[in-house]
Amino acid sequence: IHVDESIAFGHALIRTDGNLLRVTTGYRNGGPRWLIVHEHVTEATS
Repeated sequence: IHVDESIAFGHALIRTDGNLLRVTTGYRNGGPRWLIVHEHVTEATS
């Protein structure tokens, strides 16, 4: 996770049913809580 005062990005590799997925999620600080403003999922290559 990479965090600044108002934005953050998280990256993960997720294995599900034999597939490997790469997930990137972007967040914006919405005051009392962080809001998801971007999500990208792709099949990861080996």
